[in-house]
Amino acid sequence: IIKDHIQKISVQSAQANVSLNDVNNFPIPLPPLPEQQKIASILTTVDHKISSIDQQIQQTEQLKKGLMEKLLTEGIGHTEFKDTKIGRIPASWEVVKLGEVADFINGRGFKPHEWGKTGLPIIRIQNLNGSDEYNYYSGTYAPKILIKYGDLLFAWSGSRGTSFGPYIWTGGDGLLNYHTWKVEFNEKITRNYLFYESKRITAKVENDAHGASALVHMQKRFIVDYLVSLPPLEEQKQIASILSTVDNKIDILQSKKISYTTFKKGLMAQLLTGQMRVKI
Repeated sequence: IIKDHIQKISVQSAQANVSLNDVNNFPIPLPPLPEQQKIASILTTVDHKISSIDQQIQQTEQLKKGLMEKLLTEGIGHTEFKDTKIGRIPASWEVVKLGEVADFINGRGFKPHEWGKTGLPIIRIQNLNGSDEYNYYSGTYAPKILIKYGDLLFAWSGSRGTSFGPYIWTGGDGLLNYHTWKVEFNEKITRNYLFYESKRITAKVENDAHGASALVHMQKRFIVDYLVSLPPLEEQKQIASILSTVDNKIDILQSKKISYTTFKKGLMAQLLTGQMRVKI
């Protein structure tokens, strides 16, 4: 209850200034001690469930990390390997520069005076992370920056661990903003395999930038010259399918966490105000 009160103050002011005296004098409903203990027990049970889901997410993320490294370097069921510039890979695989199989098209830097409330939405990095707040553009534009459902994008400038790296667009038609590439690829590589290979590159770049600024940047000349291993198309599909299954598991767990967190918030609001009473 006190936390909600402080958050309300924060909305009204740029900075919430709450003194110790404010906290000491803040009135709260106080049920009998046995009921307090019962309420705390109920909320603790929900907290344990959320914590358990968190652990499952972390474990699945670790599984995915290991699978990506293994599948993108060793493939599925190979017994013959060869040494290359990027290490040991299956004998039937190729080594190519990303620029040989994909084109990285930068978005346009839309200026504030071009923003409007009609036209096509401008896809910014925040929209790649799920935000549904858009500015719109109704002028002329180069067809190459038009984004459609299922397009592969790569945010080449963003925050480590959150906004930097590849995305598969799941929204409607829009126009690509600056700081993000639209990735077009040829018949030698599948979209999903390229997505996971880009994920691995992202992790390496972020790791190499460890200790530096939270913002990570990648120049186009770096990405087009980056060497990657390239399996036959059918094996690319199999590898991507395995990794997609793990991603789906993570998505399900994250949805469960959101549901339980929302449930807990509503439960707290009812139990800690007496709107819902518990039997002792």
